[in-house]
Amino acid sequence: MRTMSKSLHLILFILIGCLSYQNINAQLSKKYFSPPLTYAETGNANPESHYFYISTPRNNNVSFTIKRIGLTNNDITGFVSSSAPKEIFIGNGDSQLFVDSRTTSVVHTNKGFIIESNDVIYISIRVLAVGGAQAGALVSKGSSALVTTFRAGMFTNENPQANYLNFISVLDSENNTVVTFSDLPAGILIKNYTGGLPVSTNLNEGESYILITNFFDNVINRDGLIDTLINVDKPIIVNTGVGNNPLVYPYSNTTPNRETIYVSVYNHETSCANRISNFDIIVNPEPIFDVPTNLSYCNDNDDDDDDDAKGIIQNIDLDSKISEVLGTTQNHNDFIVTFHTL
Repeated sequence: MRTMSKSLHLILFILIGCLSYQNINAQLSKKYFSPPLTYAETGNANPESHYFYISTPRNNNVSFTIKRIGLTNNDITGFVSSSAPKEIFIGNGDSQLFVDSRTTSVVHTNKGFIIESNDVIYISIRVLAVGGAQAGALVSKGSSALVTTFRAGMFTNENPQANYLNFISVLDSENNTVVTFSDLPAGILIKNYTGGLPVSTNLNEGESYILITNFFDNVINRDGLIDTLINVDKPIIVNTGVGNNPLVYPYSNTTPNRETIYVSVYNHETSCANRISNFDIIVNPEPIFDVPTNLSYCNDNDDDDDDDAKGIIQNIDLDSKISEVLGTTQNHNDFIVTFHTL
């Protein structure tokens, strides 16, 4: 197996966690590409409000244009400077940014964005889910991310659920581009795909294509897209990531004994996020309790009580029952036994 943010709130996710999209090659650029993302069609991981966060190190105003691929006369324009970054609402739910996972493994001509500016800018995307309780962050790819060979990286999943998925999304920058997805393991089940391996498709400028595997379909899908080789004959943009059921509060763990929780902190003012860290929820087994036999005493003068009719016994040695309570299958040195009355 191989592994690869609401204002300063902890965002938790299981071995892909809530909505989470991890990306590389972030940089300042005058032109950015945002391939579409996807999501599980069931559960509470569906995207809600999402935004562009645009900033620049320049003191003077920098103009930008956000182009919705496949749509004309729908550009978003504006200015940013080092002292005036922008938060721009771009949609809610199944929008320009998202492709329903039931409509993947086909070419899309009207999804994703291209952002251009007259000087260098930095762009990230923030997606909210579950009424804002969960979130994900993605950095758009600048021009220097246009290359012809990629290896896919993303989370594995050891606790598959019906709406846990991995994906690879590509966006073409030129016409007549052949995209090939290879080094896929035998037995992998790609959602909505019925052809053979490797997977190959032809794209034109602005067109996109998404591959998805659902963790729940088979064991191979848990890490089947990891290390996928993506080869093209013209430069494209690639995003890889994971979309899954976010954690709800209070959380009920689903993996017996020990479960790994992944955590990241995202600052929406700076669009900065720390590296993913993790901790374990450890559920220790209850001690084994054997029912001891009853203690039986005679009510006589030997109990230092002058009234034999009270039915009270003093100086009872309860510790004598500890070995019976703990039984023979546990190390008695690991436990403390206490006695109580109701």
